[in-house]
Amino acid sequence: MPVQAMLDPLALPYRFSPDSGVLRVTRPAGIGTASLWWSGQRRLEVAAITPLDSDDVHFDGTRVFVAANRLAELIEGTIDVDVGTLSIAIKRDGGFPAQIKLDARQRRREEAMLASADDVDEPSSVPFRGRSGAGVIEWAMSGPLRRSNAPSSLDLRGGMGLMGGMLQLHGMMSVGSAEGGLGVSNRELTYRRAFPGGRWLQQVQIGNVLGEGAEARPIQGITLTNAPFVRGLRFDDVAFSRPLPPGWEYEVYEGSRLVGFADGSRTAPMSIPLSYGTTPLRVRLYGPAGEVVESSVSYVIPIEQLRGGEWQYAAGAGRCVQQCTGMWYADLRHGVTRELTVQAGADAQRDSGWGALRPYGAVSYLPAAGWTAGIQARRASYVRGSVQSFTDAHLTGGVTAGLNMPGEGGVAITSDVDAMWFAQSTMRLRGLLPQLTQRAFLLSTRIEAPQHGGQGRWDVAATSPIPVGMLEVGLQSNPFTLAVSDSPHAPLVRVAPTIWLGNGIFRRLAYPV
Repeated sequence: MPVQAMLDPLALPYRFSPDSGVLRVTRPAGIGTASLWWSGQRRLEVAAITPLDSDDVHFDGTRVFVAANRLAELIEGTIDVDVGTLSIAIKRDGGFPAQIKLDARQRRREEAMLASADDVDEPSSVPFRGRSGAGVIEWAMSGPLRRSNAPSSLDLRGGMGLMGGMLQLHGMMSVGSAEGGLGVSNRELTYRRAFPGGRWLQQVQIGNVLGEGAEARPIQGITLTNAPFVRGLRFDDVAFSRPLPPGWEYEVYEGSRLVGFADGSRTAPMSIPLSYGTTPLRVRLYGPAGEVVESSVSYVIPIEQLRGGEWQYAAGAGRCVQQCTGMWYADLRHGVTRELTVQAGADAQRDSGWGALRPYGAVSYLPAAGWTAGIQARRASYVRGSVQSFTDAHLTGGVTAGLNMPGEGGVAITSDVDAMWFAQSTMRLRGLLPQLTQRAFLLSTRIEAPQHGGQGRWDVAATSPIPVGMLEVGLQSNPFTLAVSDSPHAPLVRVAPTIWLGNGIFRRLAYPV
């Protein structure tokens, strides 16, 4: 069989050296080369060395002819010759380079046809008509089965459409309490009106609402914002490309859906749609020797990230439900670019009189695919920064560090009288052992230290998968040392297994030693 005429249609890379009397063919997936020597000691070198007979190979000066069985060994495939139909069938596990690329192009054509069939004209928005209509009432009753001092209660909750908005009512009545009489508690009245597509205003809430800003706080008042009532999953498009050597091409998949490809005739960066949350992508590369290499890349978009050029504000004021008598806040966010979002605002609370104005700011940055970084600061409250990795590498996780003022930083009740420096991290190790490649080992640490010196706190823990669940082993400082000066300073060992009980039920047990 003529070697060149057989290998060229298969797109198998080979080198023909008449002077040396050797033919070298790239092995499957581009891993090494197989050699056939027809001068000197005739032999075939693939996984092993096989001597060749004089009738196995023939060289006429410009062309090489090899017996069908020997050529099949050289290309590590099978060759079936049918003399009756004058046909030759060549096969190999995994296919040949030409076959692999043809299958990929056929798959792209089929994906393009499916995409064009699904591409129907959809309305950009649903017309909104403000109406009043019927609603719903929910109720729940509870009481003692026997005569006792335990009260009976009735919980009522209702909602209805009112002038294009939503009116919600909630209340709880109790009878038979120790104080006697009829008690009414948890009375709430909320009205929310959405203005879909509005440029300057998209939501108004009046009554028992949740204030935004630097921290969420329930108030009885009013809030305004131009944030959409329901934020779509679509965030933005990103230009995606991979530098490739000549002869290579690649495809990009989101799940099982082909979102783009690049080959010799199409090398410009492709546009990949990103969604809020995580957008996992699979990149499949095809090499000239039949190599098929797959890799993964993930884009992570936090919910607070805004599109480039987008502005968003929120403002509100009212009477506090807990911890203060009144508050107001104003918040402004801007998407500088797709990767960078900045936030600035201020709030004030009132007890007997209005407290000091507390401005705050934040920056959210996406430095690379699968990475997020952020900085938040609030006057007389906290300053902190974080870096997190959501890539598919063997080592992922995040680090957060900062300074919390007494009673601030997300801790409402604390005995600390001094500001506390803190640093915490969570690392995930994947693929540490071959049999546990799908399960992660977790390493977590947290360190706290008073700003002006004193006794600090620390905690180190490791979590490992076990056949019946997970096992956490931790070492921490003695928490009683901060409250009682004569408490022992020896650290505590913590053992906390999580046992799988079946049917999605887990039970976690903690044993301080």
